[in-house]
Amino acid sequence: MSRIAVIGGGVAGLAAAYRLSADHDVVLFEREGTPGGKIRSQSLDGFLFEWGPSGFLSSAQELQALIAEIGLAEALTPAREAAKKRFIFWRGKLHQLPAKPPDALKMTILSPLGKLRALGDLFARKGGGSDDESVYAFMQRHFGREVAERLVAPALLGISGGDAATTSLAAIFPRLRDAENATGSVIRGMMKGPRKACAALRTAECRRSPTGSPNGSATACAPACKCNASNAAASRGASSTTAARRSPTR
Repeated sequence: MSRIAVIGGGVAGLAAAYRLSADHDVVLFEREGTPGGKIRSQSLDGFLFEWGPSGFLSSAQELQALIAEIGLAEALTPAREAAKKRFIFWRGKLHQLPAKPPDALKMTILSPLGKLRALGDLFARKGGGSDDESVYAFMQRHFGREVAERLVAPALLGISGGDAATTSLAAIFPRLRDAENATGSVIRGMMKGPRKACAALRTAECRRSPTGSPNGSATACAPACKCNASNAAASRGASSTTAARRSPTR
């Protein structure tokens, strides 16, 4: 049996060490005092605070399978209705995030100029970003610095524990890229819906092809983005699930 060293005790490192331990002697190295990476819980005055991501989408089948395999399926609980109310702490105050798109204009975390700049996405044209653009760069390009810095960066930290400036948009939010490719504007692309946005993108790809197909062959145009019927159904059925670690409430 070979001996393997795994560097880093975050989610990826722990999962890799678990898989490898079936056939190898595994040693995991972590510089922090506890494993878990960005995922960490702290009890304070009867409340439970999460330092990083606190949940995941129930449509993540691979993660669901891993949780069941390690015997933690019974420790999961669906997110409560109150979890839909999200806040960001900025400059000494809590700012509630909008529950509906029209409420975005009432956000206190953005200045009037910041809100006006965000609406500039409606007039965005296709292209302009790199193939492997970061989440921060993409959002700043479409909605401005305030949205990227005050909304997107902390929101991503809560979702994945990652840095928006170094996290790949294509890896974590591919549908935003699909919306941009379809209409140029993220807002207009999302308003069209996944199916209409993909249809627009397929049409654009076909028009660019000399034979009427994206790859230049005589075959019919294939879908150019990931929003087929199965993905749409999965999205409709997805719900947020969090680990069942409850603290006393007041």
